[in-house]
Amino acid sequence: MKSTQLLQQLRQINVRELEQQLRENRERLLKLRESEATRKLDNALVIRETRRSIARIMTVLRERQIKAEEE
Repeated sequence: MKSTQLLQQLRQINVRELEQQLRENRERLLKLRESEATRKLDNALVIRETRRSIARIMTVLRERQIKAEEE
């Protein structure tokens, strides 16, 4: 799925769910990094995908914060 489609989907989710997804992705990233350090990780691209997912969620949360400050 393209990043623009993912961003559109994320923009439709409420703040609590976004924060929950952010926590889950950060925990997943930590576990993936541990797996990579112990050489148990088969696909290192998963780490990049998880980092980008975190960045997308943070972008949507920041957009909402800016919009709230403007109002």
